[in-house]
Amino acid sequence: MGPALVNLALGVPATLPLALAWWLLTEYLPMDCRSTEDLAKPGLVNCNYTTLDHAGVVMFLLVVTGAVILALL
Repeated sequence: MGPALVNLALGVPATLPLALAWWLLTEYLPMDCRSTEDLAKPGLVNCNYTTLDHAGVVMFLLVVTGAVILALL
């Protein structure tokens, strides 16, 4: 019973960094632009201001939650 509880105690919180990494891989990386200045460039079809606006926060949270999970280990 003890190892199962430890596994759950690590696995359940680890879903947050996993979800953040999934968002970065599926939303941020496929975009054609990397900054708000790129929004004015012609020919960029896959550029989303909301994704650009949230990317910094998501990256920060990914680092913090990843560090917390590593500290738990």
